[in-house]
Amino acid sequence: MKQLGLRRSLTILFDLDGTLVEYKIKGDEAKKEFLYYISDIGYPVKEIDPNLPLGLIIKLLSKNSEERAKELLKTANHIYKKYEIEAARLTKTKEFAVETLMTLKDKKINVGVTTNNSKEAVMLSLKKSKLLEYIDVIVTRDDVVEIKPSPEMLIKAACLLKAPLNMCMHVGDSYVDVMAARSSGMMAVAVVGGVSPIDTLNKYQPHFVINDLRELLTLVNDY
Repeated sequence: MKQLGLRRSLTILFDLDGTLVEYKIKGDEAKKEFLYYISDIGYPVKEIDPNLPLGLIIKLLSKNSEERAKELLKTANHIYKKYEIEAARLTKTKEFAVETLMTLKDKKINVGVTTNNSKEAVMLSLKKSKLLEYIDVIVTRDDVVEIKPSPEMLIKAACLLKAPLNMCMHVGDSYVDVMAARSSGMMAVAVVGGVSPIDTLNKYQPHFVINDLRELLTLVNDY
């Protein structure tokens, strides 16, 4: 594991589900319902690989139209939200999450959450997991036009925290987190054991790969 000498302006952004908390959303059912609905209103769903993450599906179908992107995201929000809230009610805190966030706050490191989930589900999950008090900024699907792997929500969180992008880390368990972090200019930290297997994570070239959140503290121990 590499060591970093980091200045006091360091900011760390976290993905939520699979990184800080665990909850079992019925993602395949939500996506199937979304694709069925937008197909019914005329979107060429058959041209799209249904295995792609939601953010890429919306990007491909919107064809660079911000209006279409907003329409698709609004539709996705309406459909996915009920699945997310159902899952958030059963949230479990990931091992070492509380200890890691407490240590970061003790070091006066800014902490944010960036997640493709809805704000209502995110707030429910953070309250249930007892993590909310450690978070300075939260950016969700409700706050952006493009979700991950777009870097939009990461950049927005950094701006809210007045943090230079090159002094930010983004920590996530999915390859879309790595894509978003790298395209934003942040350091991409991939956590093993979440939605994407390690071979997939490595394919997208994170700057660091950690086995659990304790190892994140190793990266900032010179702070």
